[in-house]
Amino acid sequence: MKKIWRKIKNHTYSIWSVSLLVLVCAALSAILLARMNPAETVSSQEAAAAIADKIIRFHILANSDSEEDQAVKLKVKDAVISYVQKDGGDFGSVSEAKQYLESHTVQILEIAEAVLSENGFSYGASAELTTCYFPVKMYGDAIFPAGYYEAYRILLGEGKGQNWWCVMYPALCFLDTSTGFLPDYAKENLEQIVGAKSFSVICPEPEEEAQKMPDTEIKFRFRYLTFLNWLFD
Repeated sequence: MKKIWRKIKNHTYSIWSVSLLVLVCAALSAILLARMNPAETVSSQEAAAAIADKIIRFHILANSDSEEDQAVKLKVKDAVISYVQKDGGDFGSVSEAKQYLESHTVQILEIAEAVLSENGFSYGASAELTTCYFPVKMYGDAIFPAGYYEAYRILLGEGKGQNWWCVMYPALCFLDTSTGFLPDYAKENLEQIVGAKSFSVICPEPEEEAQKMPDTEIKFRFRYLTFLNWLFD
């Protein structure tokens, strides 16, 4: 800007030219601000509130952080998810998912406690569909913002250890996220459920184009007001 201002001082232009330049700069600023703060985007807090009643998270808390308790937690997770998946876990709606979990809690607890018993653990398990606070969590390349969510929670023993979680509805628990990415079809389903605005927060587009841009000097040129291009020389 200092360079441009020096050029203005060193040239003699009519009031019309200067006024036109001011209007052009104002228009460019407005366009840039609109691109930086599009009206259709939402904050992470708004996204959390918007999707809280549209998804159900699955949450398993280990008895403690001991190596043994953490290992059996994962075995319980595998057994429960396998049961739900074989029993038709690809639910058609959030209410259908809730109804299934509440009506199958007895069976789910039997599975969890059988795994604990088989591995030599004397403590039991409890389960409930509840609302609880989650910090920011990533599942594959999806980022779920912090907030209060409805979750199906299984507590093993005292439930004081680190937890494992996934999204039960939509059915993301059954996907392999070891690659760090959710499959495209899963993202499409998630977008349909939570809406485009919330989805843009959960799965933001990677800035691939910005990363590909060469590290070179950028020069601006007016396409029609060519008489102003001297400002950028």
